[in-house]
Amino acid sequence: REIADMRDETDLNGLKLTIDLKRGTDPEKLMQKLFKTTTLQDSFGCNFNILIGGMPRVLGVREIFEEWTAWRCECVRRRVYFQLQKKKDKLHLLRGLEKILLDIDKAIKIVRNTEEEAEVVPNLMIGFGIDRIQAEYVAEIKLRNINREYILKRTEEIEELENAIADLEDILKRPARINKI
Repeated sequence: REIADMRDETDLNGLKLTIDLKRGTDPEKLMQKLFKTTTLQDSFGCNFNILIGGMPRVLGVREIFEEWTAWRCECVRRRVYFQLQKKKDKLHLLRGLEKILLDIDKAIKIVRNTEEEAEVVPNLMIGFGIDRIQAEYVAEIKLRNINREYILKRTEEIEELENAIADLEDILKRPARINKI
């Protein structure tokens, strides 16, 4: 009874309903009445059973957001840790390659003079003071790549890797900031 006219003014910007009221109608009271008698505003109960740590729990919306945020922070932390480990492994290999750079001819001589294939890696380890992983990496380099240009190009990445590792470690050291709802 309090409504004089109602128009649908929906356009590309979104849904818009215009309600013209009769004189003397209180807009607040009308809105309360519309909320009660129509589906403009609806409430319903939900039972949010969620597995957290392998145990089912019933949570409210706030707790669901908090748990999801904590889970997401842990996902990001694990991804950063994985990237950090990959970069550290690559840096470790490049450090071994850098030691070989000091005497490429010695490395070729060790490989050439070793009679058994299984002895190449241990001989490189002894000859340059590098570990097994680094020696395997050096032993796997193709003969055409054992030149000063290739090795210098590869070792130029060391500083870039060190900076990336420092950034990732800084991210891991910082505590996650979770804004409470």
